[in-house]
Amino acid sequence: MLNRFQRFMIGRYGFDKLGQALAIASAVLMILSGFLGSVCVALSYTLLILCIFRILSKNTVYRMNENRKYMELSNKVKAYLKRDRKYYRYFKCPNCRKITKVPKHKGKIAITCPHCRYEFVKKT
Repeated sequence: MLNRFQRFMIGRYGFDKLGQALAIASAVLMILSGFLGSVCVALSYTLLILCIFRILSKNTVYRMNENRKYMELSNKVKAYLKRDRKYYRYFKCPNCRKITKVPKHKGKIAITCPHCRYEFVKKT
């Protein structure tokens, strides 16, 4: 039986991080559907069908691109949430738009961008 399943899955995309997120979201919505009603059930089944479709898809190039875009977005969100806001302030350089980290509670300081060497004044 395992051999048959392995042969069936040859050439198919399989499970990845986006599929994992879809499956978890589907399970959470299924649990919440007891409280929120049939809209959550329909959305949960839709996410589950999408997850299964991605797993069984033979169009691996598109599935890889979808997963790559999801990973880029999730990494941006994680990096934003991971910032150390207790001790540092984050400023965008007005010249090159790069983010610069400076210590908090230093008053009005001149910040020099480490990328383009543009100097701007901000209050921390």
